[in-house]
Amino acid sequence: MAYHPKKAYISAIYDVTGADAGTAGQTITPVDTQKLPDNAVVTDVSIFAETAFVGSGGTLTVNAGGVDVTAAIAVGDLGDEAVIFDSTGGKATSAAEIKATTHGSNAFTAGKAHIIVGYFQFGDLS
Repeated sequence: MAYHPKKAYISAIYDVTGADAGTAGQTITPVDTQKLPDNAVVTDVSIFAETAFVGSGGTLTVNAGGVDVTAAIAVGDLGDEAVIFDSTGGKATSAAEIKATTHGSNAFTAGKAHIIVGYFQFGDLS
């Protein structure tokens, strides 16, 4: 029998100039984040850069539920008021918060983004 799953969302605010500062190559769990349920299927991630990200090259990936749910996003694409939509998705392997990982040899020195993760939770399909 068919069922009608409902899409849900969780969010985080990643503030490099605030409490979420880190070093290059570090995975940060933002202070203001929510947890993705185990076995949730991520369908999309939207990122709104409230203030531009600053850094010497490098990229950012978003992780939720223990898996990367975006492709690498170049720091240059995270300009002031930029909107990024990524449909990489994935299936959560654990109940875990939204995290941000910087890649490259230099840390970001500024930037604030609102990250919204859309997902379905199917539960037991047997």
